[in-house]
Amino acid sequence: MKTVKENVFLISSTPYRDSDIISNFLSEHFGRLSAIIYGGRKIGKSSSFTFNPGDYLEIEFTIQESKDFIKILNTSAIKLIDIHAFTYKQFLSHTYILELVSKLTKPGNPSPEIYNLMLEKISLELTPESALVFIGWILWNIVNQGGYQIDFSCCSQCSIETWRASNTGDISYRKATYQFIEKRGNLECNNCQKNLAPDTSVSSSMIKVFWLYERMNTHFDPHQRIPDPVMQSVIFLLNKYICLTFEMTIKTFPLLSNSIDTAIKKGNK
Repeated sequence: MKTVKENVFLISSTPYRDSDIISNFLSEHFGRLSAIIYGGRKIGKSSSFTFNPGDYLEIEFTIQESKDFIKILNTSAIKLIDIHAFTYKQFLSHTYILELVSKLTKPGNPSPEIYNLMLEKISLELTPESALVFIGWILWNIVNQGGYQIDFSCCSQCSIETWRASNTGDISYRKATYQFIEKRGNLECNNCQKNLAPDTSVSSSMIKVFWLYERMNTHFDPHQRIPDPVMQSVIFLLNKYICLTFEMTIKTFPLLSNSIDTAIKKGNK
């Protein structure tokens, strides 16, 4: 048995028995950690665990071999999420990211890449307008870090570039629609692929988003403004690709997708 101190993100809390909580944490060095917080639902007691998913904490805990749960000795807050100030769309975005993180991380597997993405999230003051752009950026990085990069530079059949930089640095995008070939992670333009499937088609506006994400590298630019319909298409495609390649389902996604769609329809009236 050893005692460890680690900065972690609380990624889920589930009621257990009458007054206990099962909590899951994202750790940089230990991956997903699970603990039973005995008496955690007893408000006002010394055992109360009043933290919300997404909170950034320091925990001191013991790890026992052949045990699925760690034993938490001490917990202190580093940065807390004001979840009550969220709009509905921000709340769904937040919940979606946490569910995604929970599904991608495994006990005992270090997760520095995903941990750093979460650090980026808490360092930003995301507005309702930038929340969707940030979700897309998170998904883009998960795809790249998972070894399933999307080659969006050219059509894989005719090799015509999807975008080009001029001598002055201006970027122009080819006026075409592409089919995303999920098994290979590349694109085929509408001249080479005549039967484009709506749920895996990529527009030149989406290519521009991919281009921006590549240049954001490891740091997100919260000032980027991309229309909701374009972001909806990008998020839908990347979510589908991640669920396919990692063989999982994100239950929150239909709610988020419907929320975005409703917001777009209201904005068009």
